[in-house]
Amino acid sequence: MTPLVECRGVTRAYPGGVFAVAELDMSIFPGEYVALMGPSGSGKTTLSNLIGLLDTPTSGSVWIEGEDTSRWSDRERSERRSSMISYVFQSFHLLPDRTVRENVETGLIHQRVPRARRHDAVSRAIESVGLAERAGAVARTLSGGEQQRTAVARALVRKPRLLICDEPVGNLDEENARNVLDMIDDAHRSGVTVALVTHDSVAAQRAERVVRLARGRLEGAADRPGS
Repeated sequence: MTPLVECRGVTRAYPGGVFAVAELDMSIFPGEYVALMGPSGSGKTTLSNLIGLLDTPTSGSVWIEGEDTSRWSDRERSERRSSMISYVFQSFHLLPDRTVRENVETGLIHQRVPRARRHDAVSRAIESVGLAERAGAVARTLSGGEQQRTAVARALVRKPRLLICDEPVGNLDEENARNVLDMIDDAHRSGVTVALVTHDSVAAQRAERVVRLARGRLEGAADRPGS
């Protein structure tokens, strides 16, 4: 099976000789749920930015569905990113003065989905995260849990093939964290490939496979944390 995402000798260096990721080889296959796990500074967020086409490697290459992304133009990278990848970040990244519905709809506007098709898709996404009664609420009035559920709905309304979640429950209490992780589980069960960036072994337990990083290098893979 061709990997959905494959890193071949990927290195990401910064000025001063700092290597966030160094000569890393890794594959994520269609339908997998993989946790990228490591302490702060281990390179996991840099790696997620590379596989999510938000950044480019200093050396080595990232392959998407058997294609070398280093051969793509900036426009092609942007189009592929928009068409197949969604993100959920720790800090929500909502438009604070827009409603839940408007924030979720931005995911489809970026995909250039016609207005006539957006309404029902947005309504279904908002309902799926339990916010139907809050669809008209302005984002800055939402609780942290509601903001992250809005961010999840915005990500999933795009029907991504790859969902990258970077510390998605880092700012949430235990109950809201569990609810958001349940939604990510549901997305995976529907067929979405998930890459969960986390330092939390409890969150990583949700994944089918755990990839551990330290100092920008792959330390190994396991079925569960601690195995």
